[in-house]
Amino acid sequence: VCLAVSFAVLLALPESSGAPACGCGGKLGVRGRLRGGVRVRWVNLGSLVGRPTRNYGETDINFYLRIFKFGRSRRAFYSKVFQPFKDEDESDYVNRINFIFTRVYPKLDCRYNRKYAAYLDKYYTALYARREDESDEEWFSRVLTRTTEDDEEYLAKVENLKQFFTDVDWNKVQIDVKSKTGFILLSSNTSGSSTRSVEDESDSSDTIT
Repeated sequence: VCLAVSFAVLLALPESSGAPACGCGGKLGVRGRLRGGVRVRWVNLGSLVGRPTRNYGETDINFYLRIFKFGRSRRAFYSKVFQPFKDEDESDYVNRINFIFTRVYPKLDCRYNRKYAAYLDKYYTALYARREDESDEEWFSRVLTRTTEDDEEYLAKVENLKQFFTDVDWNKVQIDVKSKTGFILLSSNTSGSSTRSVEDESDSSDTIT
């Protein structure tokens, strides 16, 4: 009986009295951004997931190795990695994912794998968010310019971008892994057909008479 009474009193206590707060009433982290030219909101769906405590003297790599242990299920691992912490904004979130797949688990990098596209939505739309007043051509040049990806990784990245950024006119670009940048911008002529916007320069020279 005493135990039941004590429990009832504890439930009635306000948070300021020292009773543990679960944080369930906290608001989702919201921040404006652009996606495909349309203003959308950054909603931190991991707002109820607290960041684990770092051990004294623990490096970033050891910290992430400890809290994101790879087990039998690769999908369970990715679900945990891509879940935002409650104190993360867009920049923090993107930087953490980049660090994990370049410094901590480079061999488990799923960012360029279409098989795991379902986990990439929040990360890709935050990383490649379209800037205000940015044209399609400017966005293509910034986002599609190839860096260190091999052909397979680059093509997977492009397919994922097409899935998440449906408001971009993909008819304005031609993907070409043989080109230096990985793509060719196209321009539409009056007949409605598309031509290369960057043409090869001829080797013709001035004629001397």
